[in-house]
Amino acid sequence: MARHIGLLLLVLGIITPAFARRINETPYEFRYEARISAGLSIEIKGVNGDLVVEESEGSEVEVVARKSGEFDDPSEVRMSVVEHDRGATICAVYPSGSKDAAGFCSEASAEAATPGGNDVKVDFLVRVPRGVRFVGRTANGKVQAHRVSGGVEAHTVNGNIEIEGSGPAHATSINGSIHATMRTGRQQESQLQTVNGNLTLTLASLDPARLFANTTNGGIDMKFPVSETVEESAHHLVAQLGGVPNMCQPEIRMRTVNGDIRLEYQR
Repeated sequence: MARHIGLLLLVLGIITPAFARRINETPYEFRYEARISAGLSIEIKGVNGDLVVEESEGSEVEVVARKSGEFDDPSEVRMSVVEHDRGATICAVYPSGSKDAAGFCSEASAEAATPGGNDVKVDFLVRVPRGVRFVGRTANGKVQAHRVSGGVEAHTVNGNIEIEGSGPAHATSINGSIHATMRTGRQQESQLQTVNGNLTLTLASLDPARLFANTTNGGIDMKFPVSETVEESAHHLVAQLGGVPNMCQPEIRMRTVNGDIRLEYQR
């Protein structure tokens, strides 16, 4: 019987990620450390506060969340952790939130906690090992990702987004500008989109890629060479980057309503 149980645990260990985790939470700070394999993701869902992520040289994901409030008690905002087969999701849960923590703090939900007038800020610092994907959501705050190789997905309502990495980038904002520094040459699509803000794309390589850029009330300023201009107008550009197109080349899509688009090449 014990042998059968041991075999079952071994199989479960193969098909689901093993989280050798450490969690510590005080009224003003939360810390989470876990071993998450390359190809999986760490997702942060905040509402008031900044998200900063950087690639680490270690093998574990490290999350530090610092809570502060001018009128409301930071200890009333707790952190919820949901671990799933594609990584882990961490949410800031406010006391006025009407939804179940495990419900919106899951990989399947794109929602964040509801502050309900609570002024507590939760600022996150996240360190990810090489190859781990970062997903970050906040309503009122900026998102900054530095040298992340596993790919970045960032969403904010009121705040700017800065992404630097070699993996695909997906970024959306309502009232904020987006600046992405990246390399092409991967098959995955990258997308930068905002309503009220500028978009800046800095390419660190000119491997084959197809670029789509659109602005409703703004201009397009291109500072890097293209091998072919497919379509071009004052507010619209479709161009081939990096020579002859191929079946594996990625697409880069950029769109803003009220803002300019700037395209740069980092030599």
